[in-house]
Amino acid sequence: MRIGIIGPSDTVKKVTEVCLEFSGVEAVPLVYQDPVEVTGIVNSRQGEMQGLFFCGPVPYLIATQGIQREIPWSYLVFESTGLLLALFRAVSGMPQILARGFRFSVDTLASVEVEEILRETGLAVGALYTRDLLPGVDLKRDFAEFHRNLYREGKTDFCISCVRVVVESLGRDGVPCFSVTPASQTIRGGLQRLLLEIRNSQKDYMRPVVGLVCPAARPGKGRIPQEGLQALHRTLLAYGEKRNILVVAREDECFQLVENYGQLFTETDGLKKNPLRKALLEATGLDVGLGYGVGHSLGISGAYAEKALDLGLADPSGACFLCDGFEARILGESPAGSSINLVTDPVPALDRSGKLRMTPAAVSRYLRAIEMIGEVFSAADLARQLGISVKGSRKILSAFLSAKIVASSGRRAYPGKGRPERLFRFSGKGGEKTCSIS
Repeated sequence: MRIGIIGPSDTVKKVTEVCLEFSGVEAVPLVYQDPVEVTGIVNSRQGEMQGLFFCGPVPYLIATQGIQREIPWSYLVFESTGLLLALFRAVSGMPQILARGFRFSVDTLASVEVEEILRETGLAVGALYTRDLLPGVDLKRDFAEFHRNLYREGKTDFCISCVRVVVESLGRDGVPCFSVTPASQTIRGGLQRLLLEIRNSQKDYMRPVVGLVCPAARPGKGRIPQEGLQALHRTLLAYGEKRNILVVAREDECFQLVENYGQLFTETDGLKKNPLRKALLEATGLDVGLGYGVGHSLGISGAYAEKALDLGLADPSGACFLCDGFEARILGESPAGSSINLVTDPVPALDRSGKLRMTPAAVSRYLRAIEMIGEVFSAADLARQLGISVKGSRKILSAFLSAKIVASSGRRAYPGKGRPERLFRFSGKGGEKTCSIS
């Protein structure tokens, strides 16, 4: 079993050493110098592996934003042990700051999580500044500027970062910066979860899922106080850590969960339960808005989650929905098949299924497969998604081209590997003429 280990060299080395404890596992080091390299690494190497293990939430979040997950992915969670070790290294070299209370900044980790750890240690802290992990942000630049500015303004004595390239950049600028390093036990637990997922995985279950938790109260119930938001954040972090789900605080005071469809399916007992809603209500007393989206990329899943959240907030019973772009299904105990059709203007293929000599169910299945693949795809891509032969996929695409449901979109060539593949894109209207499939 080949597992790609993606991260900076020092952490990859440590994870690779722990992998030696698992028989039948070959750890393949996939080292980057800068997190921006993650997308290229995953795109080029994912097909060679049975699973990918990311050395922290930062590379994992970068990958989920634009890459279709084809195999099980998991990431290394930064737990309290790593932060405490970084703090120990920092203060042991600066004993003079212990008496007055040390001041520091930390990135990636949530503020409520850091504050709770510090309360348990009993250490005197003069000031704490945190920078949460946010999707769609240039993390290297944002984190480095955050720490650098605070130190140069005299507000901090040192900083702690979960991103190796940030530590190195600040070190060159003379800013005291210490790295959060994971304990072997934490690595071992993360690898065990990934191996279990690999053994039980199916491709459909690898699709990314985004969950949105909105603390904005329902109409007529007023605004939720800051203490309530903090309690909600703590509960979500604990829930995410237990289930290996990434939890990210968004700038609009909502919270984003990132998992895969297999995790959600298992967690909800086949979509029949809603344990997160129940856990939040019991721990905080808050009945918040909750919606899930599933698609072929994090961006599409996020857009579907927004729709699901809107539907839930507008629903009189406060239902939670799972949206896939075609329908929104009620999550939890509900009548069998309870869902809302999101395609108000049916795709021409559904109207013309008779002319295509396909059943409406078959056409719907093919359209869903195309949606999962991405914007541009080949006959081979569709064949892999449907689990059929390339010859069968070409036959489907030939009919879809005739019906102007898909359109030709150039060719893709691999040097030294035969003739180029024809590419297609979903059209709805299509091109001007029928093409044969090559």
